[in-house]
Amino acid sequence: MRKRFLFESLIGAICVFAVLLFGTVGFIAFALLALLPMVARNYQPDERELQLFYKTGNLTMGLSMVGIYLIYFFSEISINGHLIGNNWMPLCITTLILIHGVSGLVLFRSE
Repeated sequence: MRKRFLFESLIGAICVFAVLLFGTVGFIAFALLALLPMVARNYQPDERELQLFYKTGNLTMGLSMVGIYLIYFFSEISINGHLIGNNWMPLCITTLILIHGVSGLVLFRSE
């Protein structure tokens, strides 16, 4: 499971930076998430891991609301000529992936 969350956090970070630097065109980096089945293949989690996975989903939802608010709050800032407010949808999606990966790594660190 740690490989999965590490992969998600890396892809999320790459996508967020790509969208911030290149605008909507940077969302092409999201296609890297298609490699996830190769990273997390043939793995049967036990009961404890399933509980932590569900807890990760709940934590992700709460932190995603904070991330979406921050995107809205900074929507008037322009980075590399691209306004954050014009790229809110790709930023929200990639922020969700990034937060899910990081919160999974935090919850699974004691495993």
